[in-house]
Amino acid sequence: MRNGVLIFTLLCCAAVAVGYRVGWRSGLGETTFEHTNPPLEANASMTQSTVHTGTVVEEKRVRFVSTSRESRRAARESRVISPEESRIAALKELEALSTEELLARLRSEAATDGERSQLQNLLSVLALRDPKRALAIIDESFPERERVELRERVHFHWAESDPAAAWQAIRSIHKAGQAASHSSDLLYQRVFELWARKDLNAALAAWNGLPEVLQKSTLGGIGAAARLPESRARLLEFVQALPAGEVRASAFGGVLQNWVGSTSLEEVAQWLDTKDFSPTERAELERKAAASAMEDRPRAVADWLLARSNPERRAEDLEALVRAWAGQQPSAAGAWLASVPLGPDTDKAVVAFANDIKTLAPDTAFAWARCITDEKLRKGMLTEVFGNWHSESPSAANEFVESGNLTDEEKRWLRPWLKR
Repeated sequence: MRNGVLIFTLLCCAAVAVGYRVGWRSGLGETTFEHTNPPLEANASMTQSTVHTGTVVEEKRVRFVSTSRESRRAARESRVISPEESRIAALKELEALSTEELLARLRSEAATDGERSQLQNLLSVLALRDPKRALAIIDESFPERERVELRERVHFHWAESDPAAAWQAIRSIHKAGQAASHSSDLLYQRVFELWARKDLNAALAAWNGLPEVLQKSTLGGIGAAARLPESRARLLEFVQALPAGEVRASAFGGVLQNWVGSTSLEEVAQWLDTKDFSPTERAELERKAAASAMEDRPRAVADWLLARSNPERRAEDLEALVRAWAGQQPSAAGAWLASVPLGPDTDKAVVAFANDIKTLAPDTAFAWARCITDEKLRKGMLTEVFGNWHSESPSAANEFVESGNLTDEEKRWLRPWLKR
């Protein structure tokens, strides 16, 4: 019986791998599939909306080109002003007011519970002009429940002119025990991003003195400095000198993400080759660099990472590639994974892929889960995919079962759902 199940599993996996034949058209970013097995039907359906959307865009472009000059002029004259244009116009009007007029308007807004957008615009203008007075009017005129969010708006704009002073003000508030909102992490990142642009060494010195929880909150801002060639070398030197651990790993991740996004993977690879990292850290850094570069040319990036791989790290490399790729282009990621010889080192990648598409295409995810060679892992993934499928669409899941697609072993594993 066990031999029969093994043969069945291998046949399923062979069908998945052989069935993928991918065609690319770069003009509209279309992807078409020729397929001979069930997984591909779902993968093809995942691209259908992309093809349709591209066609609509092209039709709109043709219609626009053929529109007469008079029609375009009429369209410009009758167009609706966007919310962003309205906001910019309102800000320009407020910028013409004196500071005392702004303060008077703010007091009036606080007393009458005025429109929220007008209040935010007033604070934005005053924060750029006199942030300390903006904070004072918040404490003086607004109820406690509103102060945290309003203060953070002031700090956000204050950081544009003086990030060091804005950070000191933020820290003094939090040290005093006053609460921070859920948006605090974004504020911290913004402050340190602006600070690193103005004075990287000062920003790094301040960051180095923070407790670990705040270091993690501000890493995104510090890492953004890697986009600037004049800051990159100093930033890399600083991060490499950090003690080994979660903060250093996260810091490197942010730096590499911004670096790859502003230059090329090849430049990052050259830098990695000149540094003496441990095999484990080097592998992790290469995976982070690859994940950051996947959007533009995923196949070339996958080839690059696997060329640097070895048997000890291949399973983790494949998993990292699939996780980064499937979230952006699940059909292309599945086609590529099917071209990789399936075996124990692809199990983690198959789990990652099946997990990523289990809601979008549960029948495809189920077929992929069958390709996992480790029995315990295969059982866990099959039950997870089918359980999610049954919860989302019980009729479709039951129809799949009734069509006779399950082996006896799978029926035993899925018995809790089959009784429902």
